[in-house]
Amino acid sequence: MSLYCRKEEMKKYISIDIGGTAIKYGIVSEDAEVLLKKEMKTEAQKGGPAILDKVIGIVEALKYNSDF
Repeated sequence: MSLYCRKEEMKKYISIDIGGTAIKYGIVSEDAEVLLKKEMKTEAQKGGPAILDKVIGIVEALKYNSDF
């Protein structure tokens, strides 16, 4: 007889805070542990579409290039 135990992977979430001077972002576990924390300049003077492009880039980078 053999026992098979599978450890379930903890869920992780991308967190983004868009401020007037900085976009702060990271990855948070379902237990609220901060796994990654970074920031970049918002460059609000470039307008909403430019900020949205930055946010999309952040999400894509975290989804596809993260070891978390």
